[in-house]
Amino acid sequence: MNIFINCKKNHKYLKHKYQLNPSHESAAFFRLRPTNFPTIRLAQLAWLLHEKPRILTLVQSAKTLEDWYAILDAKTSSFWDNHYHFDTPSKKRANRLTKSFKQLLLLNTIFPFLFQYYSYLGDARKSDVIDLVRKLSPEKNRYVTNFNQLGCPIDDALESQACIQLKQNYCSPRRCLKCAFGHKLLNL
Repeated sequence: MNIFINCKKNHKYLKHKYQLNPSHESAAFFRLRPTNFPTIRLAQLAWLLHEKPRILTLVQSAKTLEDWYAILDAKTSSFWDNHYHFDTPSKKRANRLTKSFKQLLLLNTIFPFLFQYYSYLGDARKSDVIDLVRKLSPEKNRYVTNFNQLGCPIDDALESQACIQLKQNYCSPRRCLKCAFGHKLLNL
């Protein structure tokens, strides 16, 4: 608990010294499993940035999915092995990122960043990013399930991202007549 008290004192000092304003955002814990609590995820991010200070260089130099999975192999400091909140101890356990969570991070954070970064630079490696997304297995969510049931098989993560895009921009706003899949399903 000394770590928490020291961090709290340091925060109070730095807040006064730099005249920092408090954040009005609060962390949401509702309907989350304890391993997905914001405190744990932020602790994993802090550990990752501390252990790999040149993470952007590592991300750019990675070539295979295994390289990215290794980069994202984050854990937490020992304090978080038996805490979910700062002030409440819990049963001891390891806080590591699962392979499926790493895949979500790659799909929703790292690969879009790299694609946009390479597009900005005019670098041809952006096509390599698309190829990597195609190597990931499709997401497991209701959108993919529904498209599969409609007879539109989803084979990789790029297609699962596409079906989410279709659902949000065509299906939900009922713009079926402006969608090629909508035309096919309606036999137009």
